[in-house]
Amino acid sequence: MSEMFFCRGTRAVLITGEGNFPGPDENGWEAVEDRAGVIEIDEWQTAYLRFYGEVPAQFSRCLNSVGGNRFERLPHHALPTYRINFQNHVGQSNLAGFRVKVVHRKITEEHFNAMLDFLCDQYAALIFSFRQIAGVNWRKDRPGRDTLYLQYLLIRHHLLHTRPDLDGIAALVHRAMHERIVSTVEETPIDRVRELDGAAAMALFSRPAAWGRLEPSHPLNDTALARSVFQRTGRRLFSERVRSRRRHATVDTPENRFVKFFLTQLEQRLAQIKAMLGEGGGTFLHPEMGDEIGRLERGLDRFLDEPRWREVGELRHIPTQSTVLQRRAGYRELFRLFALLQQASRYDPNLLDFTALVEIKDAPLLYEYWCFFQVKQRLDARFGPPRQVSIIAKAEAEEDALREGLRLDYGQGIALYYNVTCAARSPGRLSSYSHDLRPDIILSDGDRLLILDAKYRGFRSGDTGIESPNPDDIDKMHAYREAIRNVWGAFVLYPGEKQEVHRAFTARSDSPYEGVGALVLVPGKADGRDAIDRLIGDFLTAGALA
Repeated sequence: MSEMFFCRGTRAVLITGEGNFPGPDENGWEAVEDRAGVIEIDEWQTAYLRFYGEVPAQFSRCLNSVGGNRFERLPHHALPTYRINFQNHVGQSNLAGFRVKVVHRKITEEHFNAMLDFLCDQYAALIFSFRQIAGVNWRKDRPGRDTLYLQYLLIRHHLLHTRPDLDGIAALVHRAMHERIVSTVEETPIDRVRELDGAAAMALFSRPAAWGRLEPSHPLNDTALARSVFQRTGRRLFSERVRSRRRHATVDTPENRFVKFFLTQLEQRLAQIKAMLGEGGGTFLHPEMGDEIGRLERGLDRFLDEPRWREVGELRHIPTQSTVLQRRAGYRELFRLFALLQQASRYDPNLLDFTALVEIKDAPLLYEYWCFFQVKQRLDARFGPPRQVSIIAKAEAEEDALREGLRLDYGQGIALYYNVTCAARSPGRLSSYSHDLRPDIILSDGDRLLILDAKYRGFRSGDTGIESPNPDDIDKMHAYREAIRNVWGAFVLYPGEKQEVHRAFTARSDSPYEGVGALVLVPGKADGRDAIDRLIGDFLTAGALA
């Protein structure tokens, strides 16, 4: 059943489902009632959008960034008319004046954000492991196109979605703001001096010009010093001012200078991101970005409004060895985020497509990354962090961006690959005897390979979501196992309900996993993760027994 909605501001009509466009005539728009609130559209549902005036600039920018597979302009229409398929977009969108929420059966927006936060933590640990860039014809002659999206993703995670958040960090810093004791020499009226050290006393008697006559009724006449001077000189004299040393605490420390500098730098980065987003403060498919950036900006303003920051000077050097920055609560969270942003900027972030994750909110792509880091997490538990992380890349002259792969070396012949090409007739370990193949995830134990391919799809069971794997995906696992050299097993990872395992006729071990199949791996659920552990364990055990 189709529904029709109107927006007077953009002179647009939105139809959910199939239908015609009996739009208002030129003089009828003033009588049109705008749609109030959020319009819910199922992920599989096609919608149609027609403009009875100029196409809004923001919508045009969206067409350029998203492409025609989601927003297809229909030919043979006098007015601009688009077929809209949100596919695997998650959450709310600002669609030409309409507030649209995509209802997703396979993943909720909460699960999407939980996966995104998991990715942030895992990616943060990964980029700190980079030690060597390896590969053929690898080059980086300009920053990656996703740099600002990556910065936003990391800032958003560490200052909004992690505890302590930005306000919590501010409270921790202000509660125990780092101080140091400084000593200053000042000219002080004698009646304010509480004690004299030896140097101050010598200076007192070596500066006769600083002495003046006391009136007979002045209370200083009763001091021992004044009486002694009167006994020797017959005159009522006393020093008017004394150079004294004062010790006091100050928050103008290198650590606080760093914090002030970094908070200001964060404000500048957020301003850059807002400028990238343009009018409205959010992307077309992710309007919440503007709201989140506003929350961050207000939090930074509150942080820096503390009056003591006025005492803190400009940063001259970053005290990287400071135990305050490394260990004190509040300071360490900011220092870690600073180091993370610095480290991330050294590597081309096109390794992971952050534009699709942050702006388009592409669930299949996030699921693919999430599956890779789920496998990595299990290898980390077995072998510890990877000893070396390398980017394997080949620059294609006709491509604007590098297409990259990743290799994590755990030692003892164990390595984990992400998104690498098994080249046709290659002499290396990753080789296909037909044409180039590019599985999502490869685990190698010596020359033996285990292939895992993340597929965010499958056969549905009514309206309850995915139940079983797509047979075409199982067929693809057969192709991987046949064409790629030394493949022990090839499995689909999918967010469904039914596990499917097929043991090969040529299996040489007792493991049921030496073959092909599909394993369940659902975000937000523990079901299926034991099967991943068993699969990896059986693969490694079979190699040890071979």
